[in-house]
This record gives sequence, structure tokens and C-alpha cells, in this order.
Amino acid sequence: MVSTPLDEWKARYPNFELKAKHCPNPEAGLAFARGQLRKGYDYRGAFGVPFRANWDDPNTWWCSELFEATLVAAGRRRFESSKFGIHPMESYLVV
Repeated sequence: MVSTPLDEWKARYPNFELKAKHCPNPEAGLAFARGQLRKGYDYRGAFGVPFRANWDDPNTWWCSELFEATLVAAGRRRFESSKFGIHPMESYLVV
């Protein structure tokens, strides 16, 4: 994971949607996300999502998995506690 300035990110991805959501402790979520900087992308875990296989590497993240973990660190409950991860479309629909 890397940190990208917002203006640079918006230039790269001009079509996006922002959704404001309440988090009990946004500072904790931000601190958690910053703590994940320089961790790699979990290609194996992301590849396992369509197969419902738990191939996660605890030292790496895939996009929606990191998104959900950050919200949980900010005080929100998991989207679905019975799942090992969350698909990108699921994270979009629940937020």
C-alpha cells in the first residue's frame, strides 16, 4: 500500500464517487490505514475471492479487505462477520 496525494489520485481516476459515513473513531481508522503503508497487495487472497477460498496473506492486503479493516478500526462493525473477506462490489453496496 502506498499513500497518494488526493489531487494526484483524482487526476488518475477522474470518475469516482465519495460517500460520507459516520465512524465512531475516524482517527483510529486513519492511524490503522497509515500503519499498513508499504505492505504489498495480496494477489493470492484477491484471486481466492471468486472461489470463496481463504488464501489471505496476513502481511498484505487487497483493496476491499483493507477498506473494511480500516472502517472496523474506526469503530464500525464488520459488514458480514461470517465472511473471511469482502468483494469490492459488496463494499460499494454496503457503504
